[in-house]
Amino acid sequence: MTRVVLSDLHVGDGGWRDDFELDQEFATLLEELDRRYADVELILNGDVFEIVKSNKMKSVNLGSFDIKKLEPDPEIIEQIKKAHPLFFQSLSDFARKHRVVYIAGNHDFYLLTSQKLREKLWEALSAEIPVVSHLYLEEWQLLIIHGNQFDVTSRPSFDKKQKKVIPPISEYLARYMMIHFDDVLSSYEVPEEVLKDYDNVNPKLDTVKWLDHVTKNYNLGLDLVETWMKLLFDAIRSSITREWIRINYPFTRFLSKLFINRFGGMKLGEQIVRFVTFLQSVKRSDSLFKKVKRVLSTSKCMPVFKKKEIVGLEDSLLDLTSDKLSGIILGHSHKRDYRLFRGSGRLKFYVNTGTWAPVVEAFSDRKGFYRRNKSSYAILSDCKGSLTVELCHILKSEVVI
Repeated sequence: MTRVVLSDLHVGDGGWRDDFELDQEFATLLEELDRRYADVELILNGDVFEIVKSNKMKSVNLGSFDIKKLEPDPEIIEQIKKAHPLFFQSLSDFARKHRVVYIAGNHDFYLLTSQKLREKLWEALSAEIPVVSHLYLEEWQLLIIHGNQFDVTSRPSFDKKQKKVIPPISEYLARYMMIHFDDVLSSYEVPEEVLKDYDNVNPKLDTVKWLDHVTKNYNLGLDLVETWMKLLFDAIRSSITREWIRINYPFTRFLSKLFINRFGGMKLGEQIVRFVTFLQSVKRSDSLFKKVKRVLSTSKCMPVFKKKEIVGLEDSLLDLTSDKLSGIILGHSHKRDYRLFRGSGRLKFYVNTGTWAPVVEAFSDRKGFYRRNKSSYAILSDCKGSLTVELCHILKSEVVI
């Protein structure tokens, strides 16, 4: 059997935050897979649909920091289908002929927790595809999982004091800024391409630089950097952020109070940037690869995951040990990657399938930014009893902005 893995498409509901433009490329890929392989499986490795940043989620109470109380409106799926009919039709056609597995990420985690949301997806596809937390292929000793489990800011946490599961802090901050900062941008008639691009700046550390770039190049009558920092500071000062720090960093509460209450002026701006940089560290570095390598390179037989890393997922992940893995395939970081390294006396590998969403990056040798849009995926094949991995990508566009 041939397996194809892709992730991080972030197919949205048609609102201005929806910048998925590769519907035709997706349909073409599935047609090609159907034509080339008689026995093929499609593995959607998380963040395929943009649930968290949908317009429907914008109306959900931001103060309800409890996953059980966050029940997304199933109509989100219908809105996404309406905005991307070709995507749904091609996936539906493919699912009627071949197996499709959907692994939940952090932007579509609610497909795991909400039966109504899953049923709406199945109805939209006319196919009941399995929605799971991960996939372990024993014959290849391969784990396929979205990757947010290795990112403390993008995975759910368990509050022992309140006995509840809370969403990732990255979700709270994203929704907070979606409600507040996005409305500011809209009220000043910021061009739609700018609205779309600010959420795709990578690494996130360059967001301030990008906002300054936009302020200088568009006559908005608004200092975007100052506005963004003020709103982000309000989000960081909130009881939700304090609660998250208490749960995940119980021994640094005193320091967090100092940070939240006692910095002012430029010092405040510096601390906000540093805090956000910390929260987004996974998406600006090789953090995912380093964590995977550290676990798989050990000579000891040790668990791949700690219990706090897989809150809300299947407990079977706790039984997965480093000696049972030859490789791991992730998404999440939007950074396509393929690494080989030695672990436990044998060759092991790390693959990241990247993203289908646009990426906005600063030039390394001059001022300004460019926007790149490409698709990427991994093809897994059995060649005479051995696993072969091919990492593919197709560049659609690259423009200076």
